Amino acid sequence: MGRINFGDKINDRKGLTDKVFLEGKEVLNWNHYVIDLGSDFINNLKPLKNQEEKRPGFFFRAEVNLKNNYDTYIDMSNFIKGVTFVNDFNLGRYWNKGP
Repeated sequence: MGRINFGDKINDRKGLTDKVFLEGKEVLNWNHYVIDLGSDFINNLKPLKNQEEKRPGFFFRAEVNLKNNYDTYIDMSNFIKGVTFVNDFNLGRYWNKGP
């Protein structure tokens, strides 16, 4: 998550730095893709057909209409890890393990 950007630990590597394994087997010939999180992507998200479809790696979208402006918050207590956007503004990342 965070990187050390000073002193003798300046080369604090994050991400994939060696072989990747899944269920004890090395994963070969795999690709990664950029996901454009712009308005077009968000506006084309489709609802789940049932709760059994829910798994890690999903996007969740909600629409809230307020008659008046009030102070409010987003309760992330039932979520594990991710990033939250409101009106295309990145509020930041969250993780249930803490900051």
